[in-house]
Amino acid sequence: MQKFLQDEVIKGTDYSSGIIEFKECDSCHFLNCNFSGCDLSGIVFAECQFENCNLSSSDTSFQQVAFKFCKMLGLQFDECNEFGLSFSFDNCVLNHSSFYQAKIPKTIFNDCQLKEVDFSHADLTKSTFDVSDLTRATFNKTNLTQANFKSAINFSIDPTQNNLKKAQFSLTNIQGLLESFGIDFYN
Repeated sequence: MQKFLQDEVIKGTDYSSGIIEFKECDSCHFLNCNFSGCDLSGIVFAECQFENCNLSSSDTSFQQVAFKFCKMLGLQFDECNEFGLSFSFDNCVLNHSSFYQAKIPKTIFNDCQLKEVDFSHADLTKSTFDVSDLTRATFNKTNLTQANFKSAINFSIDPTQNNLKKAQFSLTNIQGLLESFGIDFYN
């Protein structure tokens, strides 16, 4: 069993059987891999990149990890090891995932599906939701200070329940801030 991977490119590997032969990865690139349903707890991914991977229902530690074109349904990011927790998401599907109480400032969500994701009590200071779909995402007591929602769609954020100091919105999506007040919008 190889305990440590470094600077490796892993292509097309199916780990869904649950057999993982490593405990720590540093600066590795996973391409077209399937981690669906794996128990990745105890495995540390540091400065890794996941591209076109399926990590649905997985659990682990992520430190400066980039995800591109990944399917990550129902992930419990709130259960990840908080030490060094940081990542970015590009063209990922994260529906039904949870970031409850996660401290993930400066996280980038670029062109992501974030439907029914729980961001309650999370710290998303200076995070970016660029062209991301936040249909039925939950924001409750979330720190969204200086967060960028200028091109985000389908969000509903109650300004009385969240910290929105210096957060950025566009005039075309401002209704997502006013829905909690029962205001009707017409064109």
